[in-house]
Amino acid sequence: MGENVRILLLEDSEDDAVLVIRELVRGGFSVEYERVETAEAFEAALAAGRWDAVIVDYVLPHFSGLEALRTTRSRGSDIPFIIVSGKVGEDVAVEAMREGANDYVLKSSLVRLAPAVAREIAEFDSRRGRSAAEALSRLQAAALDSAANAIVITDRDGTVSYVNPAFGTLTGYEETEASGKNLGDLVKSDVHDRAFYANLWETILAGRVWSGEIVNRRKNGRHYVEHQTITPVRDSSGEIGHFVAIKQDMTDQKQLEAQYLQSQKMETVGRLAGGIAHDFNNLLTVINGTVDLALGGLDADDSLHADLREVRRAGERAAALTRQLLAFGRRQVMQRELLDLNMIVSDIHSMLERLLGEDIDLVTRAADGLPPVLADANQIEQVIVNLVVNARDAMPDGGTLTIETHTVELAEDGGRSVLDVPAGPYVVLVVRDTGVGMDDAIRARVFEPFFTTKQSGAGTGLGLATVYGIVKQSDGGIRVDSEPGAGTTLTVYLPSAGEAAPQHRRSSSPAGTMRGSETVLVVDDEPALLTVVSRTLRLAGYDVLSAANGFEALDIVENHTGTVHLLLTDMAMPGMGGVELSRRLRSTRPGIKILFASGYADDASSDHADADLGFETAFIAKPFGVEELTRTVREVLDSAH
Repeated sequence: MGENVRILLLEDSEDDAVLVIRELVRGGFSVEYERVETAEAFEAALAAGRWDAVIVDYVLPHFSGLEALRTTRSRGSDIPFIIVSGKVGEDVAVEAMREGANDYVLKSSLVRLAPAVAREIAEFDSRRGRSAAEALSRLQAAALDSAANAIVITDRDGTVSYVNPAFGTLTGYEETEASGKNLGDLVKSDVHDRAFYANLWETILAGRVWSGEIVNRRKNGRHYVEHQTITPVRDSSGEIGHFVAIKQDMTDQKQLEAQYLQSQKMETVGRLAGGIAHDFNNLLTVINGTVDLALGGLDADDSLHADLREVRRAGERAAALTRQLLAFGRRQVMQRELLDLNMIVSDIHSMLERLLGEDIDLVTRAADGLPPVLADANQIEQVIVNLVVNARDAMPDGGTLTIETHTVELAEDGGRSVLDVPAGPYVVLVVRDTGVGMDDAIRARVFEPFFTTKQSGAGTGLGLATVYGIVKQSDGGIRVDSEPGAGTTLTVYLPSAGEAAPQHRRSSSPAGTMRGSETVLVVDDEPALLTVVSRTLRLAGYDVLSAANGFEALDIVENHTGTVHLLLTDMAMPGMGGVELSRRLRSTRPGIKILFASGYADDASSDHADADLGFETAFIAKPFGVEELTRTVREVLDSAH
């Protein structure tokens, strides 16, 4: 049986159609065909069938072979098209070939028909194969060009033959810049040693795939991390002629991993700091309070006065160190309020100028209409001061320090994720210096506790770690941008808390006396602290009831016939904490005011447990001294609530 062919035959003469089919069969074909006579039938059959060739009579009553040819070619089909005619002039044949006919055969020479059909079908199959290969090649090229990962093809010496557009996005080099260049000359960094690259080349030249993480260099000089897979490509002789490298940018992921590790490190150190904070702050309260009481009983010219002042200063330094430890561990007690960041910068401007000295210019650029942030005023001041001191130390020969504020809307994108903060509106604080700058290695560690580039004894390494902890505890994020010799910019993002900023001012000591005569119930499980607080308040004129725990406090109040005006209680105590004690006391003494004391954020929430209790409370942070204690007690007793 011969080759199967499907023929669409346009012929109005049934006899001529039989002759055409008979000639094809005689030529060795097994023929399936459909005969049509009109333009409508021809178009319908052309659209419905999958034909190997079209054979048409040139002259029909209402349709011509040339019109059929135009109809076929207008559909984008290059199917073999052969005209059969009883008689056709040379000019007609030329026009038909120009219009796209593949051949024409006279009915008087039908012996040419089968070879012509065989030839044209073979050429059509060849064209179709080439077209499929070209389409596949175009698809492969489009896939390479559209790939999200960078793809590079080099020869065995590393000379670039091809890069896709993602390579330009990753490295900064366009295809024209990379083509013909050695890939190592373009992107090789100075991070890895010779052994690293020797192992890589040994692997791929041996015909094995190399896969791993590598630090490379962008066109702008910045390093980035990529995961790279290099596959050897062998030629027809089996020799390695090229390498294909697929590169995935891992820089953001590495930053996120570093942030996670930093967070875990902070959490670990925070737990360590929290483990000692409660007891340590109790001890410091006892030390500082006792020294204050002793100083209050001495004349200024007494020989012990100067010694006790030194003890008091040491206690203050110890308290500051404890606050730093708690801050970078995000365990520092926060007293949040709506703050105007511009006003805080303005309030401490003079102090910042004194910190910087005469050889550093301080420039401030405050955005108008800045919305407020919900944060602790003292801690935000601590952030600004630490950033300024860090910038000052980076400009030993002088320079310019710029403090800016503005707002920004962070969207759900990579920048937001690198900051590890939710999308939304933020108030931004920028501290920029013109100092020595930092390289990648230092920049990656700036927020680590106890890491410092200063000489031994010149810094604790807690400054930026403290800043990091405060910012994160305030639900914000921080970013550092720096280059060696090009200065450093630290950008703090704090969640916006509204439309208009409040007129916040630093609190000043209240006028008038800090003494009183009301009854205060003091509750603390640390005996020495209970003693010093009770003694301080008695010396200030108050009638003091003291208890070592919550149950004892309830018994004392139950047996006390007079009014108890204020409960001053530690928040974390065995058996019954301060929150539960205050709730039970308010049920029997609804007029009693509540003042919580703690030195650890896990014990003292930012709203002082108001939401849990359903009534307003006040808070004092340990360690505190005599003046702060008596002032706070007086303020709470004088408050409207």
